[in-house]
Amino acid sequence: MTKKKSSGSFLHIALVVLVLDRLTKYIFAEHSIQNTGTLFGMGSNNLVWLGVSVAILAGIWRYRKSMMKNKWCERMLALVVGGAAGNILDRILYGGVIDFINLHFWPVFNIADAAITVGVIGLIWDEFRKKH
Repeated sequence: MTKKKSSGSFLHIALVVLVLDRLTKYIFAEHSIQNTGTLFGMGSNNLVWLGVSVAILAGIWRYRKSMMKNKWCERMLALVVGGAAGNILDRILYGGVIDFINLHFWPVFNIADAAITVGVIGLIWDEFRKKH
């Protein structure tokens, strides 16, 4: 029973991130830019990054059960997967990622980028916490 609940939480969080990403990109479409690079605009070969993103997402999906050691890791991983799915969908549909959040002191980004960043920081924090 616990495994089904766990998997449900993972999918729920990932889908919420994906839906929020799509919805905010639709709402702020007229204030958006197309980013053919990676996170925060680094790099510019869309086809290469699409392939890398899909491969990483497939790897995460394949090994997610062994990576989900606890609820915290499960939630952080779900943020990464939901964000990656949103950006991959953009690359497939538009040839680049749609960014619209401009803080003026940071590169323009989107909800998917924020979810990926929070998820990765959360996973790193968990590893650091276990070692100390």
